[in-house]
Amino acid sequence: MAIGLLAILYVVLIFNVVKYFRAGGFDEAALGISQNYNWAAYHQARKPQSIVVASPQYFALGGQRYNLAALVENNNTDWAVPVLDYTFVVNGQEIDKQTTFLNPNEKKFLLVTGYLSDTGVGKIEVKINNVDWYRVDSDFPDINWDITEVKFQAATRQTVDGVSLDVPARVSWRAQNLSLYNFWEVAWQVGLFQGDRLIGVGQTNSRDFLSLESRDLELVWLGDVGRVTRTEIYPILNKLDSNNFKQIYVNPYNGGDNGL
Repeated sequence: MAIGLLAILYVVLIFNVVKYFRAGGFDEAALGISQNYNWAAYHQARKPQSIVVASPQYFALGGQRYNLAALVENNNTDWAVPVLDYTFVVNGQEIDKQTTFLNPNEKKFLLVTGYLSDTGVGKIEVKINNVDWYRVDSDFPDINWDITEVKFQAATRQTVDGVSLDVPARVSWRAQNLSLYNFWEVAWQVGLFQGDRLIGVGQTNSRDFLSLESRDLELVWLGDVGRVTRTEIYPILNKLDSNNFKQIYVNPYNGGDNGL
């Protein structure tokens, strides 16, 4: 029985070897698969969607200063933008280049604050000069924020001890760091909307934001704003920048070798 079983195993082995050589070998089989597979469609399906940039706007602050802003959105769930260069063009003249980033599924403002113009702002454009893509993987840090109690308070005039004071408009909110990371600094962009129309934008920073910490934040508004119906808060933190993490953190992005 043992001899018969061994004979059967040899017959099966010889049959498979003959079949392999008749098929032309592994390299030819692999080449056939490669030629028959639609690699162009594969890469087309996996490439990142282009970022979406809204029309730029400007907002007067007084004293011939303006905030320039354009809402930008990355709709990709598995692609980040570690480097995005942009330039605002005001009255046909380019101002200094700015650099920012976009996390996956992130929306924020391309922003220039306090731009000084002696002649005012008429026509405004924004140019995207460079976009560096990075495909995220399991090393990408999991960072989320819980933003609640968002409140806009319009400017008022109050009397204190017989003295009349102008109290500027302000936005307040409560933010909690739901991640396990401690951060040196987090920026916060605030957008004021009247319906779907953006009517104001500002930014403030908070330092030493710890893991699971909750903090009450506020931004005092400079300049006049109309009737505000909606306020949006955008936390600004580059998840690929290890320099902003207080504890030891391995940066998965090392200059674009996993990007486009």
